Amino acid sequence: MDALYASIERNGFVMLRGAVPRAEIERVLAMLPQPSGPGLRGLVERCPESLGLLRSSVFADAVSDVIGNRWRIVRSILFDKSACANWSVTPHRDQTIAVRERCEVSGFGPWSMKEGTPHVRPPPELLDAMLTARVHLDAADESNGALLVWPGSHAGNSSEEADPVCCVAAPGDVLLMRPRLLHASKKAERATRRRVAHFELASSDLPPPLMWAEAIDAGQRPWTSR
Repeated sequence: MDALYASIERNGFVMLRGAVPRAEIERVLAMLPQPSGPGLRGLVERCPESLGLLRSSVFADAVSDVIGNRWRIVRSILFDKSACANWSVTPHRDQTIAVRERCEVSGFGPWSMKEGTPHVRPPPELLDAMLTARVHLDAADESNGALLVWPGSHAGNSSEEADPVCCVAAPGDVLLMRPRLLHASKKAERATRRRVAHFELASSDLPPPLMWAEAIDAGQRPWTSR
């Protein structure tokens, strides 16, 4: 796993090929609720079966190697790009976290609301200790809006002028990336679905009284402070 950790530290991302068995992908797809738009927030709450996507030893070992053994899901989203919900995303970094309620804490701000959930921009060192896992439920390539990433941009080593990498993926592939990695996506050019289960992972508490909006481990047990 040393090479994996080194790749994430250097590039800000790594692709785990075939990390989730195809049978597990099919099981989750059969249970997914149909979103009315481009996706849905609170994926784990709405589809508890989605936790099965994170239980493979390949995935668990990789995440633990990067952010430690005591990690949990702190935000879960389904992205569902299709002919009915087709969009592009300009280059950006994920720089906010979802919390249970708004509490003023030094270093956290500004604030925003997304579908009734408070979001806040935390200190950069908190984001740099997190990891995002994008589990591909469908094949993704340039024709259906696969993610574009700028290697090294999580550490300020790249810009939009550089050429991005297209994250071509098969069902069951998992993209691990740092939240502050510069990324984007284009509209799909063909009418095929590109569903991605997006999990944000952390291994630390927030400074009280702030609490993660979601705090769930892959064993379906709520995580609580000890």
